Amino acid sequence: MKLNLAKSKVVIFSEKPVKVKQYKWSYGAERIEIVREYKYLGILLEGKNNYITHLKKKLKQSKSALAQCYNGLVNCKISNFKAKLRLFHAVSRSIMSYGSQIWGFKEYNEVEKLQRYFVKRVFKVPVNTTNYCVLGELGLQPLICYTFKIQLGYIYKTLKLEQSRIPNRITDVCMKKNLGWAQFLRRLSIRNGLLRERDLLTADFIKENFGVFTSLLMMEIKSKFEDRVNGAEKHLLYKSLKPSLEEPQGYFAECTYTESLLIFKLRTESFDVEARPYSGRQFVNCRVCHNGQPETVVHFLAECSFFSSIRNQVFKKGILFQNEVIALLNGEYTWKKLIGFMNKMIKARNKKLKLGEFAM
Repeated sequence: MKLNLAKSKVVIFSEKPVKVKQYKWSYGAERIEIVREYKYLGILLEGKNNYITHLKKKLKQSKSALAQCYNGLVNCKISNFKAKLRLFHAVSRSIMSYGSQIWGFKEYNEVEKLQRYFVKRVFKVPVNTTNYCVLGELGLQPLICYTFKIQLGYIYKTLKLEQSRIPNRITDVCMKKNLGWAQFLRRLSIRNGLLRERDLLTADFIKENFGVFTSLLMMEIKSKFEDRVNGAEKHLLYKSLKPSLEEPQGYFAECTYTESLLIFKLRTESFDVEARPYSGRQFVNCRVCHNGQPETVVHFLAECSFFSSIRNQVFKKGILFQNEVIALLNGEYTWKKLIGFMNKMIKARNKKLKLGEFAM
């Protein structure tokens, strides 16, 4: 058998900078080139021993695939978001998650960006809309939940192979040396009381707890999500709006696509008023009532004196209290009542400011 040196390269894996010139590899009399990265079976392997460059390229490819069917996928007037989500999974997530059998246990921002990018385009919200709001409104789990399941399934398959098989031997080495995914699973198990600090993973332990690992990861993700919502410094309204990573908010099932867009923007404070969180204009005063108050979503819905007559028509009172605004945005007055109220408010605001059609 003759070795094809044109396709043979050497990659030096190290987390520290490596002086490549001090190393030389040869096959017979021929020198083998040393490179910083090498693509093998569609996965870009880097000397830095991470997959950042690979995932950045996959993110670009996934966005490109999404762009090719943008009109049909994003702009179609389908009120059922789950139908669009299924198309997204088939078109883009499948590209992004390629090779997750080896990197799926780790949360990469490059991977999570794809789902957030898709949702923000579907609902036409500003790119600086807070990420946890995007997930909380739609009940979406981060993509690590999906890639982790893929890797976990692959690990389980390798454990069922004969011990002489290379995939089984690699899995065994990872467990014994506490490397990569094995270190992640071990720490997850220790945090949740399944292992002691001195214990290492074993094949029997993984087989016995195979169905538990995903639930433990999801519990930790939900805890982090709740911490981010409750610890918010600018999106103070959202922590009162019952966000969840389990199910979409009820208005997606009850309202049309256009109505859902409006409610989504109101609840995430990305509705186009003068003062929005993270817009750089949080303290711009209301141009409608000129009372010297920033035009936030709460001010617009509850306090602006210009809309007192509309509130009197709908709620029999000119000003709404904070708990009433929260009830309104949680659908306790019914979503249709919120939409009817907003249509009147937008029409009046447009007329006052002579904006024409209000940018929802």
